[in-house]
Amino acid sequence: RMDFKKPSNQCMFHAIAKYMYSCDTRGCPRAAFEVAKLLLMMDPETDPYGVFLYIDFAAIRADQFSWILQATESSAPLSTLSKLPGIRFARIAAHAELHAAGEQASASIAEAEAEAITTILCHPLLAEKLLRQADIGKSVG
Repeated sequence: RMDFKKPSNQCMFHAIAKYMYSCDTRGCPRAAFEVAKLLLMMDPETDPYGVFLYIDFAAIRADQFSWILQATESSAPLSTLSKLPGIRFARIAAHAELHAAGEQASASIAEAEAEAITTILCHPLLAEKLLRQADIGKSVG
């Protein structure tokens, strides 16, 4: 781990963050995701570049659905991620994608549905906005 508070480390953090954003802009989602994981592991306590708010998006773009589920399990080191709304909705998308690909057991589908209901109940305004963006349900709102 590297301490962001040390001036000598700040340049390294900045260079890696710029590279992550550059990979994302140039259409290399897997590289951006891997660099985001690196940046997050360098200083997860302070997260100086807000990678917690980006990694769910990067994982979905890189088709790393199983990583989303594994990284946010209760025993995982990044289990605090599962409290963020973006991560919670990314977990729902990951369950759906893995089920569609046939990589998820049918027993865990009920668990995924329960998680989806809990997430929608915890973040109803965000769920409503997502439904409007996706143009799902005419009676929403």
